[in-house]
Amino acid sequence: MKSRKIISLLSIMILAVSLMGCGSKAKNTLELGTYISQNGGNQSYPMTISLFEDDTYQFNLVMGSYFTGTYTVEDDQLVLSMDNNASKLMDDVIKELTFTVDFETGEITSMQEIPDYMSVGMVFKQ
Repeated sequence: MKSRKIISLLSIMILAVSLMGCGSKAKNTLELGTYISQNGGNQSYPMTISLFEDDTYQFNLVMGSYFTGTYTVEDDQLVLSMDNNASKLMDDVIKELTFTVDFETGEITSMQEIPDYMSVGMVFKQ
């Protein structure tokens, strides 16, 4: 009788622990993939930010104009640090760009502007 209670209790505990892990998504994680500008810019060729598994990114401004580097996510901010500039922009304009991240909607929003390309508040989403 006593061993049945112990086995039942252990079974319930194992079930409870396993259910806690089911379907839970880590909070404050940004999905990898390509984010597309939703407002402003040239919507026939929208700007994109692609985030890769090795913490690198590629920011496409217009066809054939892009820059690459590494990114970090801290709290609710995405920070892009430029390593390679294949655009017509001066390096100091795009050396580091910051976006706010809405983990609920998956949207990232620019906190800085890139003159003639991106305004403050421009939204990107997958």
